[in-house]
Amino acid sequence: YNADLLRQGKVPMVDSVEMKAPGSFFITWAAWSIWGRSLNVLECLGVAWSILAALGIFFTARALFGPKHAFVAGLLYVVYSPISDDMTVNYNAWMVCAYIWSAFFVVMALKRGKLGYFVLCGVTLTIAGLCKRQGAVLFPLYALLIWVAPRLGTPNDWARYNRRYAMLGFFVGLASGF
Repeated sequence: YNADLLRQGKVPMVDSVEMKAPGSFFITWAAWSIWGRSLNVLECLGVAWSILAALGIFFTARALFGPKHAFVAGLLYVVYSPISDDMTVNYNAWMVCAYIWSAFFVVMALKRGKLGYFVLCGVTLTIAGLCKRQGAVLFPLYALLIWVAPRLGTPNDWARYNRRYAMLGFFVGLASGF
């Protein structure tokens, strides 16, 4: 397993043949470095990752629809997410949590217009791509959304922002995620 290679001071994809994205290796390595190498640690990490994803769902739904709907959305994620109730800590599970948080940050970026949210959107999207290569598929959609959203009809309480600075923040976030 590539997290074991990291524990031995080796580098996945250099000291081994691996076709999968390396993000989950580093997440697992970090957990094992703190709590020790065991399947139980990995299972607990999976549950914690699922809770983190559910919180992302909650905060995204709250930003869009209010607290009542946010609670329902977070609860439905916990109940129906396969990672919540069994040992399904796979590449999809690692990617989905970062995807969810990238959605939260893009919503907050569009809603508040703060540069930091655009950067965090890029960072979390990069983490999703590092966990599973398909995670990069949202990159062009987010870039397009950030660029055209000011020209679309947005709710009155959503902030106006400079598209160039927003794109710069998004790309800085993407780059810093590496």
